[in-house]
Amino acid sequence: MKIKKLRIHNAFTNILSLMMIFLMLVTSNSMWLLKVHRRIPTTVLRFTLTGIILISCILPILSNPKKLSMPKFIRCLFVAGMASVFAVTTNTNRTVYMKYALVIIIAGIVYFSVIDNPEKIWNLYTDVVVCICIMSLIFYVFGSILHIIKPTGVFVFSWGDNVGMRCSSYFNIYFEPQRLDFFGFKNIVRNSAFFPEATMFSFVISIALGHELLVNPAPDKRKCIILTVTALSTTATLGMMTAVMVYVFRYIARIMGEKKISLKNIGILCLAGAGILLVKKILDYKTTTDRGEGSMEVRMDHVVACLKAFSHNPAFGVGYNNLNGVLRYAQYKQGISVGLLYTVACGGIVMLIVYMYPLMYYTITNYRHKNYNHMFYGILIFILIFVNAITNTTIILLMIGYMTAYMCRSSTVPEKMLSMLKIRSGRV
Repeated sequence: MKIKKLRIHNAFTNILSLMMIFLMLVTSNSMWLLKVHRRIPTTVLRFTLTGIILISCILPILSNPKKLSMPKFIRCLFVAGMASVFAVTTNTNRTVYMKYALVIIIAGIVYFSVIDNPEKIWNLYTDVVVCICIMSLIFYVFGSILHIIKPTGVFVFSWGDNVGMRCSSYFNIYFEPQRLDFFGFKNIVRNSAFFPEATMFSFVISIALGHELLVNPAPDKRKCIILTVTALSTTATLGMMTAVMVYVFRYIARIMGEKKISLKNIGILCLAGAGILLVKKILDYKTTTDRGEGSMEVRMDHVVACLKAFSHNPAFGVGYNNLNGVLRYAQYKQGISVGLLYTVACGGIVMLIVYMYPLMYYTITNYRHKNYNHMFYGILIFILIFVNAITNTTIILLMIGYMTAYMCRSSTVPEKMLSMLKIRSGRV
């Protein structure tokens, strides 16, 4: 009887986890939410995701009520408190922030704090992304490249300031929103899966590849190959560089763990670093799109604009997702091309703490524990949110919850803090 109940419990938990991951991806700028005259509002999906997360918290809490003890949440409350403070102080898009970001962050903190194995969720995320990669590669090779599979319709969507954009659709699960000139080849389709930009898809892949190679103790070679090949098919500079960096990070972590510093290893690392820079230079030079994406000039212009907007109100920024408030300082106004600096410009020091405190704690703690693979995973997440305009996506908001909950699970609490927590909880 107990075995049967356990199987039912596990099946129910897995279904909820799959639904959560699906909604996490769908609400991270998928094409379906950008469709003109869409039937399901983004708010409904975000609240559905939040509901699934909270329902997933009930069973672990009921099975072990101690998971909600105050000492365990003492650090989490600080991050959640800072995120809540911004909801009070921001004068721009306050309601949007509370509906789209705040509830996801807090729900994510609670969820990853009470479940027994938070890494299992990201393992499942990787499996789902691998399935998406396989699907996209089939349509990309046999549809976009060889034209054996024909488009089934035209998809009308809005992205940024561009309203009523059109692209080819394959059964409404694969789209061709972007084309570019690549190494002399004209009008090449980029593998974007069901996202409006190949860069967004490469970001989704980078999270999965990084987790598989740096967090999973036994990486699956087949998954790594599929993720890497798909990242290359996006022809996104960031995706290609990230794929290379993940393998380099894993190699460095192994060297640091084995403490084998030799001229051979140093030479390999130097060549890898030079190769990454060379690839970036070549791609920046050879890859062009009609929107100027990937241009270093555009990125630097947006960096300066974000810094100017931040100086206007260093504590709380110019307001949540206040794109116009930042772009008024920029020359290129076709959209933002940086990530963390844009968040800091909009949310000031308060939101910088919300994003960076958990991430820095995760990275530094794993370095002190000599868990170098996890340390480099933290560095990878930092690189992704710094250079990509993805800090407001559901994936990153839940990643904040995951990193924050890690502080609750970490055993590296200072002795004085630990004794204070024990006294307050009545365990001394």
